[in-house]
Amino acid sequence: MSNTMINSLPAFDLLISPPINAAQAGSLELAKMAESIESCLAAYGIAANVEHISLGPMYIHFDLLPASGIKVSQIANLSHDITRSLSASSIQVVPIIPGTPYIGLDVLKNSRDTVYLRTVLDCAQFREVDSHLAIALGKDISGKPIITTLTNMQHLLIGGITGSGKSTFIHSMILSILYKATPVDVRFIMIDTNMLELSVYKKLPHLLTRIIHNTEGTVHTLHWCISEMERRYKLLSALGVRSLVEYNRRVQQAVDLRHPIPNPFWGPADGENMTMLMQLPNIVVVIDEFSDLILKAGKEVETLLISLVQQAHITGIHLILATRYISVDIITNLIKSNIPTRIAFSVFDKTDSRIISGQNGAELLPIGDMLYMAPNLVEPLRLHGALVHEQEMYAVIQYWQAYGQPQYIEIIPENDYETLTFEYEELDPLFDQAVIFVVEKQRVSISGVQRQFRIGYNRAARIIEQMETSGIISMPDNNGNRRVLARPS
Repeated sequence: MSNTMINSLPAFDLLISPPINAAQAGSLELAKMAESIESCLAAYGIAANVEHISLGPMYIHFDLLPASGIKVSQIANLSHDITRSLSASSIQVVPIIPGTPYIGLDVLKNSRDTVYLRTVLDCAQFREVDSHLAIALGKDISGKPIITTLTNMQHLLIGGITGSGKSTFIHSMILSILYKATPVDVRFIMIDTNMLELSVYKKLPHLLTRIIHNTEGTVHTLHWCISEMERRYKLLSALGVRSLVEYNRRVQQAVDLRHPIPNPFWGPADGENMTMLMQLPNIVVVIDEFSDLILKAGKEVETLLISLVQQAHITGIHLILATRYISVDIITNLIKSNIPTRIAFSVFDKTDSRIISGQNGAELLPIGDMLYMAPNLVEPLRLHGALVHEQEMYAVIQYWQAYGQPQYIEIIPENDYETLTFEYEELDPLFDQAVIFVVEKQRVSISGVQRQFRIGYNRAARIIEQMETSGIISMPDNNGNRRVLARPS
């Protein structure tokens, strides 16, 4: 890693700004809607005032203050009449808004607004979070950015069918951290059994290991994580602290005073010179499709995961587990009880919704929407996830690549790693045809390959990666664009 590192973070200009929405409801239109709501209720003898109005991605939210003695049921029973008075397609009555005296009315908008990643990162809520592990979850129903940290979450379990927005959300979480943390602050371990979803990060200097693509490599890696967790516990205990944050603060204070703390576990066998304690980075372990690992390795992987989720967060090691397969064999009661922070994207049916969220509802979610469950929430929070464009990922990754190559630790021996990942090197059967297509067009994009050969995004992305490795196309520039290096014959 380059010594020119490390204090600057990416600019928000690398992210796409949302277009100006001419169709957005204006203040006059909103005032008329509020007046219609109050008039409709008054016609039935119900006195209530609209106190606040919020514009969300899907809904316009009205905070309604009823007069003394008015029951929620009286307003809820008039939901169809209010819908008709607004010429809306539907409304939802929110009986309780915690911490306020209001009743909520959520009016469905005629068209849904896209939540751009920049709008949840380039905002006061995100900037003010003093954590390297800040996560922008998305926007709530009123349009407010919802920000948390992996430290508060401890660990996270994500479930949702293919195409539900789960993978995009994983990218938004990774980019959130990359906007807060240098490779000194946070290191990633990425486990991607699909071999594609996380491969875009393969040159990210934050990586602690090569991206793992298989069960054997995952087992090696999880064993290493447990050993590292135990090592960190000993260090925290030796300094008499209870968290990685306190440990790093104590170590840095000693360095600033020019009295670094000797490693209490140093021995002559470790070398001639006694080593000093250094700050430790947070480690974020991202496992995409951990269901594949459970199905292949069963109890071994589950046992390793449980050991980590029970204790590792105290030492600064956090797990993000994602799965498209939702069943009691994958998301066991043991996993659920140890990972109370969970996110449900769209699932097949009510049974799947109850498995991951404990209630019905996730089966009705549109693409990109989620139910967020956390120990501090009385009930799941409905959120709209941010859209992440391919060029945004490439721009942020390329920013960090300027600081040097990843410095891996060899969890898996080099020769074993090559054996374990040989599948990834095999060329796609459509590779030759795709090369001819790209070279003739002298343009390259994943979507273009998708449309031409009628294949999925992941497969098209893999073919593009193989073209880059083969020298047929360039690496993406700051805007995510690639040049075709080969010329038509």
